[in-house]
Amino acid sequence: MSSITLEGDVDHDLVRRASEIRPLLAEHAARTEAERQVVPEVMAALEEAGLFEVLVPKRVGGLGATMATQLAVAAELAKACASSAWVQTLINVSTWAAARMAPEEMFTGPVRPRVCGVLAPSGSATPVEGGFRVTGSWGFASGSFHATSFIGGVLVLDEAGEVTGFGTAMMPFSDLSIEDTWHVAGMCGTASNTVVADDVFVPVDRFVPFGAPGQTGDDPADHWPMGTVLAIVLVGPLLGSARACAETITAKAPTRAISYTSYTTTSSSMVAASELAGATLEIDTAWLHACQAAAYVDAVGQGAQRDPREEARIRGQIGYLTTTLRHAVDRLLDVGGAGCFATANTVQRQWRDLNVGSRHAFLATNVSLETYGRSMFDLDPIVVIV
Repeated sequence: MSSITLEGDVDHDLVRRASEIRPLLAEHAARTEAERQVVPEVMAALEEAGLFEVLVPKRVGGLGATMATQLAVAAELAKACASSAWVQTLINVSTWAAARMAPEEMFTGPVRPRVCGVLAPSGSATPVEGGFRVTGSWGFASGSFHATSFIGGVLVLDEAGEVTGFGTAMMPFSDLSIEDTWHVAGMCGTASNTVVADDVFVPVDRFVPFGAPGQTGDDPADHWPMGTVLAIVLVGPLLGSARACAETITAKAPTRAISYTSYTTTSSSMVAASELAGATLEIDTAWLHACQAAAYVDAVGQGAQRDPREEARIRGQIGYLTTTLRHAVDRLLDVGGAGCFATANTVQRQWRDLNVGSRHAFLATNVSLETYGRSMFDLDPIVVIV
């Protein structure tokens, strides 16, 4: 089936690696969902393929690929297992963020770091000699069972307990605990649990105040806009999930009858064919928006001037494309019928994963569209991470 692919500077070798391990992800997708974490066999395959290093800057030993590449890789993985693609995505973007705030020696040890994070300031940091004492809990920490370090948003408190600012703190998981709280309807295998810190010491070189640029080098990704990256990177798994639904239902149309009608095949119904065409074009539309957003991020990395209006528009695009994907997949399932919801049918899992993943706070449609709309009238922005 013809489909839109991401334009721009895509490392097709990395996409090929993702494609080659898709059968393994598909084989273990049900188990990943049941165990509520990506299973060891899949984690090992992702590691061996280098897919946890896609966005990690070359200056710290990563692959330093483009945003367009990461979206294409995640979408390819998500055709088999959206949870695995989500964890690959979140570990990539969190480790990318860590490279901007942690000493480079963190990346020179015998084990490559895997980082997960939650930027909402759900913790507190009290200044002490040499750093901070951090206490807090952070929910929805995707990849928590698989990460070696954690980045958490914190409010900085003075001796009187008054808030003086906020920032992000990096802590090793050996200093943290995990509350197993991720019991959900979709994206079940992402281990998006609650991470807890109890009076953990964080050295000053593992803390970045909000708005500070952090450490950068010559890698293009060192100059990417943080807020835009954290939003656009999440759409890769959703695009792949929607594409998988379209491919599965379209492939079955020539052999599946429409119950209680004279149609012996779904494809012989022009109404069904029209719905399949419309849904496929909606998915293509979402991909085109993702292409444009990724191209902006990659251009900024290459030295293009940042444009606040463009970044607001991209937030609007992301909200729009998530709604478009949900609508497209609903149309597809209308054509596929009740059989799509059998537990043995992979389509129902993709549908659930898409509907849960697309509700992430960085993708929230109404907030995203409001962000874009406010920029049209030069109103103050409502997003706090730019």
